Amino acid sequence: SIDITKELVAGLLRSCGLKSRKTICCDTSFIINQDNIKYLKSEGYSIIGRYISGTVSNRSKALIPGEINLLRNNNFEIFLIFQEGASNKLDYFKDSSAGERDGNKINTNMKLLNIPENNVVFVAIDCDMYEDDFIKYIVPYMEKINQTVKKYRIGVYCSRLGCHILKERNLATAFFISGASYGFCGNYGITLPDLWHFEQFKTDLKIGNLQIDKVAISLNYA
Repeated sequence: SIDITKELVAGLLRSCGLKSRKTICCDTSFIINQDNIKYLKSEGYSIIGRYISGTVSNRSKALIPGEINLLRNNNFEIFLIFQEGASNKLDYFKDSSAGERDGNKINTNMKLLNIPENNVVFVAIDCDMYEDDFIKYIVPYMEKINQTVKKYRIGVYCSRLGCHILKERNLATAFFISGASYGFCGNYGITLPDLWHFEQFKTDLKIGNLQIDKVAISLNYA
């Protein structure tokens, strides 16, 4: 028999599931310092997603080399995200040059951070759209990313629907689900892809003075 728990019910009703559930994984657009480390550890976090470039509200959200050393010295694992500021709008992806341009930015910033080859970077598609638009605009964008980035593995952050579309076309090797966006049509009634790694399920949580998003982690991450 199956135990009917609040976690199970929440998971069936919304892509984000139960937002209050515990996790060891998060992401943030803020540069991490030692004080942040203390609070994150006290809440049980040991894996963190950081952006390799970009700005938000006129401040940099980009990972810096000293931050990598700080996190590693405190036994944190890091996963990497690429998101330019306007990629939360469909119009960003209608520009046919965006994929090659962003692929070159990924190459440049991964090299500047001394990230070893074959690491995964999750490319953010942070907006909702119907299947036709995803195929029309995002598929060509991700094709250009894959053509341009040769030394790193391409993952994607997007809706469940988007992950399935890209997986079918071999345009991403790892999947970070935008589950917190449970209002997205791309998350309605759609299963997780088999090779999902992460699923963001609660945003804008404060740990000490650091704002984070809570992220579920899959056994596929190992």
